[in-house]
Amino acid sequence: MSTHSNGSSPDSRPPRRISSLFGNAALVAVSLVIVAIPAEFVFRHRYGHMLYNPRPEVRAVQQYLTLDPVIGFKWQPSISAERSIRFDINDMTTPPLSTDSFGVINSPAAIEMRAERGTVDAAGLGDSFMEMAAGEFHERFKEAGLSYYSLAIHRQCPPQYTTILDSWALPLKPRVVVYGIFENDFQESIDFRNWQVSGIDWFTYHSGTWCGPPIGDGAFERFSRTYTRGWYTFARVLEEKLRGPQTSARVVTQDTINLTTTPIAAAAIRARDAGARFVLVIIPSKETATGAATPESRAYDAMLATLRPADIEVIDLRESFREHPDPASLYYVQDGHWNDNGIALAASAILDHLEGEPNEP
Repeated sequence: MSTHSNGSSPDSRPPRRISSLFGNAALVAVSLVIVAIPAEFVFRHRYGHMLYNPRPEVRAVQQYLTLDPVIGFKWQPSISAERSIRFDINDMTTPPLSTDSFGVINSPAAIEMRAERGTVDAAGLGDSFMEMAAGEFHERFKEAGLSYYSLAIHRQCPPQYTTILDSWALPLKPRVVVYGIFENDFQESIDFRNWQVSGIDWFTYHSGTWCGPPIGDGAFERFSRTYTRGWYTFARVLEEKLRGPQTSARVVTQDTINLTTTPIAAAAIRARDAGARFVLVIIPSKETATGAATPESRAYDAMLATLRPADIEVIDLRESFREHPDPASLYYVQDGHWNDNGIALAASAILDHLEGEPNEP
């Protein structure tokens, strides 16, 4: 048997080496943490303007919303106008908040009408443009001898509109379905699809609010955006500098157009099967109405071409808004939504169309 001058066996060295490796690794890990934690706060301070911080008006609206497992979110049901809840958004002040049993904004008169009759002549679907037109549309349709009821909810898009059509609108047995489309519906249809597969609730997915940026599709990105926001933002800045200028995110692809048109075509079929006339309303942005067509407005044309086989009636407000003597007067000065002038012009166009012969896209 051989002996060793240091008195140790050959098997005693590897454990010491392993222990040393673990010690060094722990030292490196501790050093990284010591550096990473202060850096996190430095990056948050340096790039804080890039972090999502909900505006006061977003927070004000948020407290009156509630989650919905199918469409994401809606208003809290049955909020009375007598509570005098108003929102100041840019240069716009809303009427007192009044919601129905569904969790949708409608005027007290419209809610009372629906409760008494149980049916409506016209049901409106769409996002914030159609939502904020609810009261005026109800009054204008009433003057024309028709009852109008809104089922529009802000920050939603065609897949949600069509779900609402099935669940809430068609049971009201409308004679007409007014389906409003706005330019951001293309991007928001992508967002809705991504939310559906995320497995988390709408507010969590959208950074804690109804309209915040998505927190990411993967677990790592969600963790980064939630707990290490400084490093996440720094990585974004570094990535943008390394990759250089990118193609505009506002380019609308054919896949996105298809994603948007599919629920529209489905809605038209379901409305007709229920005996209702289906009318698609194309709403222009302030940018489109007052200047050159936006990428989204040009995507409208591709969308209408895709929908042509579905034989859908279309009210394209782009022309009437552009031909107005002062298109800018149809929108709020600071806020991008249409004002009372724009809503009145849209109501007239819709009612004039309903009195005439159906058209095709």
